[in-house]
Amino acid sequence: MKVVKSLIFILFALCSLSGKAQEVAADSTGYIVRVGDKDNSAFALIGIDRDEPLDKVIAFGKSTGVTYPLGLDPGADIFAIYALRNAGITRNVLIDKDGRIVMLTRLYNEEEFAALTKKIDEMLAKK
Repeated sequence: MKVVKSLIFILFALCSLSGKAQEVAADSTGYIVRVGDKDNSAFALIGIDRDEPLDKVIAFGKSTGVTYPLGLDPGADIFAIYALRNAGITRNVLIDKDGRIVMLTRLYNEEEFAALTKKIDEMLAKK
C-alpha cells in the first residue's frame, strides 16, 4: 500500500488456471490502454497471482498479453487482506488515494465491469 499511496488503483486478484481471470485480464488491459491514452499518472492496475509460482505467472502474462504488472502472492497473504484466504478468485478491488476500498467485484460480468470503469473515470476526473 505504501508504494501506491496517492494513486487510485485496482488490485486484481487472479489465478492463472481461472478462465474468468483470463477474460478479465484481457478486458482490464483494454481499459488500461484507454485510461493511459488520457493520463495514467494517477491510476494503476496491479495484478496479483494467488499462490502460484513465478513461471506460471510469467506464462499467464504472455498468454493474455497484459500490459500491467503481475506480482506473486505466495500463501495468498495479500488476497487475505481483501477476502477470505480460500475464497473464490478473480476479484477487482478498487482503492482510492487514501487507501480505502471503494468497490469490490467478483468474477466477471459486463455490467459490473462497466460500473467499475465508470467509477474509476469519475474518480480520475476529480484529481
